Amino acid sequence: MVTPDTPSKPRVTSREVWTVLVNVLALVLLVAAAWKLRTMLAWVVLGLLLALSFEPGVSWLTHRRWKRGWAVLAVFLLATVLLGGLIATFVPMLSEQGRDLIARGPELYDRVRELPPVRWADEQFQLSERLRSGVGDQAGNVAQPALAFAGGVLHGIAGAITVVALSIFLLLFGETVFDQALAWLPLQSRARTKGLATRMSKVVSGYMAGTLMVASISGVVMGLALMFMGVPYFVPLGLLMLAFGIVPIIGTSIAAVVLVGVAFATSGSTTALIVTGIFLVYQQIENHLLQPIVQTRTLKMNPMVIVLALLVGTGLAGVLGALVALPIAGALQVLLGDVLQRRQERMGAGATEASRLRTDA
Repeated sequence: MVTPDTPSKPRVTSREVWTVLVNVLALVLLVAAAWKLRTMLAWVVLGLLLALSFEPGVSWLTHRRWKRGWAVLAVFLLATVLLGGLIATFVPMLSEQGRDLIARGPELYDRVRELPPVRWADEQFQLSERLRSGVGDQAGNVAQPALAFAGGVLHGIAGAITVVALSIFLLLFGETVFDQALAWLPLQSRARTKGLATRMSKVVSGYMAGTLMVASISGVVMGLALMFMGVPYFVPLGLLMLAFGIVPIIGTSIAAVVLVGVAFATSGSTTALIVTGIFLVYQQIENHLLQPIVQTRTLKMNPMVIVLALLVGTGLAGVLGALVALPIAGALQVLLGDVLQRRQERMGAGATEASRLRTDA
């Protein structure tokens, strides 16, 4: 029996049950749609990152009284000219050295097989026999991989065009669209939301530009080192170091293994040791000078958080996830910092109000 002093148990209404079910269903549909459109979403993310990478150059020109449209055109034209010059200069050399590298592949493979660790592993696990049988099994199935490769190339070209177009549109109209979206927010929240978005974009654009600069330096340094050491294929190997240098933490180490292996196979153990020493010295300079400059001015993130972000990004989307993990983590760090600041402000205001009420009492 319920007495007047007995508190009644809260009842869950049918409306609340239906509200929860609708929200869960909407969340499931949203996740399913995101998974279905994951390729397009990846292109949008890459376009946004490319736009944020070019934003410092566009802002530099607009601060010097350039119209934004002309500034965007100038930045993309400069990037196109640089890329075209790079292709015109290095592609013939890259093609020649690449063909030579492929032609000498069996010879280099035999030299690597003679290394004591490789020979021991081959004797223990029959790696050569397994590799030979695997190649033989796939020899008759060349057409399907070739078609898949051609389809992948076309898909990549379409993706590249889409990413570039999206980045141009974002640089030209992104700020206008964002200001229009702010009109849906309460008036008192607009200034703070715009400031938060500005800080997030600065973190991402600064990190992307800094990472590209550091990767370019690593590619140039190691390519020149290989050239002066007389190691062939220094152009494709330098570009390999540049490309892998964009992948945080492990990228340069993976590329260094390839560089040292090619140096050993083509020029001997002494050259391989010297290349290893050059890489280790440069790695110290990059880790203690170049990377801290990039991370201190942009991410300001705990190393443990960096590792966790990379693991999550790689697990979710492979190499693409590793590339975008740190920019996204940096933006989320700014967002969470703002949420924490607002909570502390509300708690401080509540404590002040409680103190005032006690004083009045």
